[in-house]
Amino acid sequence: MKIIAVDDEELYLESLLSAIRKACPTENPVGFRKGAEALAYISENGCDAVFLEIRMRGETGLVLAKKIKEIVPDVNIIFATGYSEYAVEAFRLYASDYLLKPIDAEQVRRAMNNLR
Repeated sequence: MKIIAVDDEELYLESLLSAIRKACPTENPVGFRKGAEALAYISENGCDAVFLEIRMRGETGLVLAKKIKEIVPDVNIIFATGYSEYAVEAFRLYASDYLLKPIDAEQVRRAMNNLR
């Protein structure tokens, strides 16, 4: 399974990648701090699951999710954010889950077990 994580804050991105590795020890998630880099990677390599921050500099995770779904329509989007107020809009994009920071391996494990 190809898993990526996108968060413009380096510490949160590293923490999220660590939680994914603990929850899914056989996977090797790839992290990005910029949406454009994540889109380029997905265009070339595809993706099964994406963990996205909602608020990022330049482009929101909601806009990025729409672009990702144009490339890989059946991708699982899991929002990983500190902002609860975007949950309804996220689920309108058919998000697989919505995790609130701080995120730990157990939250990731539950989200991964419930993928579509």
